[in-house]
Amino acid sequence: MPIYNVQSYLRIPKTKREAMVHYPDVILFDLNAGDYVRYWESLSQSQYLATNGYHIYPTHWLDYAWQTFKGWLGFTNDCHPETLYMSLHKLAYYGYLAGYDQRPLDSMLHYPLNPNFLCQAKQKRNDNVTVQMQKHLTNHYLTTSLYQHSYQRPSHSFGSTWETLGFWQAIPALDPQDLGLIQRTVSHLVTNSEQKYPFISCSRYTAAAVEFYIAEANNAYKSLTFMMPSLSNSQAKMRKCAKAALDLDPLCTDNDLELFIEYYLLEEQYDKAYELIARLPSVSKALKYLKDRFSPENLRRYVPKDSPLGLQLGRYYLEKKDVGEAVNFVSDLNTFSPEHSFPYLVKQKQWYQAYQVFVDHKHSVTFEKNALKELANFFVKEGETTQQRAAEAHKVVEDTQNWDEMTELYFQSMKSLDKAHQLYANDDISQHYHKYFRHYIQYAIEAQFAQPAKTNIETIYKHLETLKKHMPDKKDKVHHEYIKLYVQGLMRCVDHHIKLVKVSATYHADKQEPAKHKAAHQSNFDKLFQDLES
Repeated sequence: MPIYNVQSYLRIPKTKREAMVHYPDVILFDLNAGDYVRYWESLSQSQYLATNGYHIYPTHWLDYAWQTFKGWLGFTNDCHPETLYMSLHKLAYYGYLAGYDQRPLDSMLHYPLNPNFLCQAKQKRNDNVTVQMQKHLTNHYLTTSLYQHSYQRPSHSFGSTWETLGFWQAIPALDPQDLGLIQRTVSHLVTNSEQKYPFISCSRYTAAAVEFYIAEANNAYKSLTFMMPSLSNSQAKMRKCAKAALDLDPLCTDNDLELFIEYYLLEEQYDKAYELIARLPSVSKALKYLKDRFSPENLRRYVPKDSPLGLQLGRYYLEKKDVGEAVNFVSDLNTFSPEHSFPYLVKQKQWYQAYQVFVDHKHSVTFEKNALKELANFFVKEGETTQQRAAEAHKVVEDTQNWDEMTELYFQSMKSLDKAHQLYANDDISQHYHKYFRHYIQYAIEAQFAQPAKTNIETIYKHLETLKKHMPDKKDKVHHEYIKLYVQGLMRCVDHHIKLVKVSATYHADKQEPAKHKAAHQSNFDKLFQDLES
């Protein structure tokens, strides 16, 4: 396997080949990263080296003596120090451009590289270092080379040797820095954007070539016939030039986002198109691309939920009353837009989620009236069903003794009507709510007294206090029903305390008994009088 570029080598005229292979900008090495390191390692182990200008190889002292003798006679000396210096430094420059491991260069004890050049070769490629290394190669050649030529002069542009030969494809790989040479190279190479040739990424050449391709692509894109591919080749040219620019620099999309958005859309590469759309500074323009050029399926596939554009799409669909589509782009629609989320949840019969949205935002949002009414009707029906179950449990409670279960059912029916009442308080719902509320309080108190062992008078007082807090205005026609229930509850408490303070048959047998009885039941007496006063 040759270690040099045969194609470039053959482009050099045979009559000039022996001299031109030693030129500073004729670099014919063709090595991968592993071969490059092994190449240097083999060279560093030899005391004697030889070169023909494009290949450096280890030799022995006898060949070294023979080459020296040939040179003394006026023939080519492949072991000449200056030709070896140039070849070794060109090899180091080749590795620098390729970004290869340069540590093996430190092992060149018999043929050490220029310290400054060696330091530069180990740096990450940048234009300033490249210029210095090219100057070093050119200046050293001009001052020491045995193969001078008329066009090799101090103003020689690195890479222009290949311009003279008309082999423009070899120039980009040298990382030329002369802008004139770069422009001439671009103008020759871009005529065929499908032509493949080696180049240095993120270099001055690629920047100039990318700029040219983008300009050409834009001219085609802005053509009046761009959207009429059957009448012109503008669209094909735009796609061809945009692809050529991307081949040179995948990051060149930053130079013209809209151009490459159009390119990716034409290529149906929607994922890449979306990446660029998301970077547009204009949200309205980004949304227009998404709405006009993406199908609903592609939007759902490529636009991440809750991303900035996802949220904007969600808002767009909400404005169109398409909540079903909006939920594909907004996770927490309940917080993002409760006024839209609420009727959507009601429509989906997600009753309890809808009610929670109402509770969370009822003080800040005006909800759709029909949705409120529908949700309220659901809770009315739920309350009625639970009330029927409670009534059935009440009929057999004396036998089953399931007082707690019965009370819980009355409580649940009351809570359902309470929700309905909050949502849509018309007369019918209000009547149901008050009725079920009274039922719950009435039977909760009844359950307490029906279970003497579990009777907790404080719990009964809490129920009465709750009744008192929820008591409607005196003008309300159900006010008297609340008063009636409240009085009945208090009287049940009075009866309870009377039973507690009832004296025994031996009450008068002992003179100390009345005092003891009063002391023991003072709190009950206080409660009794308090209830009577109420």
